[in-house]
Amino acid sequence: MVNVHLRANCIVTAVIVAHDGGRWLPGAVAALRAQTRPVQRVVGVDTGSRDRSGAVLAELLGAGSVFGTDRGTGFGVAVTQALRHRAANVPVNPPGGLPSAQAQDAVEWIWLLHDDCAPERDALEQLLLVAAERRFAVLGPKVRKWDDPRVLIEAGLRIDRAGRRVTGLDPDEYDQGQHDGDRDVLAVGSAGMLVRRDVWDGLGGVDPALPPLHDDIDFCWRVNAAGHRVRLVTGAVIRHAEATATCQWTVPAGGLPAASRLRRARRRSGLYVLFANLPLGPMLVSVLGNTAGSLLRAALALLVVKRPAAAWDEIAAPAAVLGRPLRLLLARRRRPSGRRRTYRLFRSSLPRGGVLALFTEIRALAASRSGRREISPAHL
Repeated sequence: MVNVHLRANCIVTAVIVAHDGGRWLPGAVAALRAQTRPVQRVVGVDTGSRDRSGAVLAELLGAGSVFGTDRGTGFGVAVTQALRHRAANVPVNPPGGLPSAQAQDAVEWIWLLHDDCAPERDALEQLLLVAAERRFAVLGPKVRKWDDPRVLIEAGLRIDRAGRRVTGLDPDEYDQGQHDGDRDVLAVGSAGMLVRRDVWDGLGGVDPALPPLHDDIDFCWRVNAAGHRVRLVTGAVIRHAEATATCQWTVPAGGLPAASRLRRARRRSGLYVLFANLPLGPMLVSVLGNTAGSLLRAALALLVVKRPAAAWDEIAAPAAVLGRPLRLLLARRRRPSGRRRTYRLFRSSLPRGGVLALFTEIRALAASRSGRREISPAHL
């Protein structure tokens, strides 16, 4: 009975961020509307789409709940702007007919949704059931592939010591319950992430200085460092097309190849997250190790793959982060003071960045030549 009461005494605001995602939006919004536990508010943000994403959002959600931003707006910045929108601040009562005195004590949550993700019917209900058990700050679902829901693509996130995003899953691994079981994790992905609004506001959302990619890992790392808990809820499931990770974009004339742009963004943002969040000692070790490792991988890229662009990416990544020491210093100062405790908790879950694994990634990305969707900060 206590859990039912706490679940009812919640106000949930869903934020859908769209960027050239018109093909997925009808399914994403339909899935949101079909939730067994409906949201109280919804805001749609179109980050300068060149397809009909903005019009589709307005048709599905109503013009009063949708607004547009510049094409270069990042996902986290778009969410922060959405939370200032009138539609995200309309007074509402929690479900269940609670008295107004209890409604004032309702816990507010933000449900972050990409344009290419669709939650299962009971996803929000499952997240809120776990939220009612303890005072978690961030909860994330299990993620399956959009066009083949048998395939598991995410069940919590980690980052290795070379700055790579790690899921701990095999490619095209079928979901047979082998990773089920709710647990505290370093991070969950932003697609389907449920965040307490006071925690989001208190931490200032995602780091606006963070290069694209890894913003969800960085945010959850800061949540842990602030003394809160991040929880994976495997009973909640969403489907995700992973438009960015699968290179479903086009590239403007004269721009870098899609894979090269993605490669650069991934390396730089991963190193930034490591250098900003690690305690001083491990951070210095990481700086030295990643600088030497980048030189080695650059040599491999030149000698074996014959891709000078990939080699340059490897050399430029640590230089781009360390070349702006004031920004990095300010980022470290803005991080919560619990970085050492968080590092002790999750140190064993930070895999080593093997040279072979990173070289395989270089080869795969360098060999990729085409795509269908332009990379945008809103989806990186």
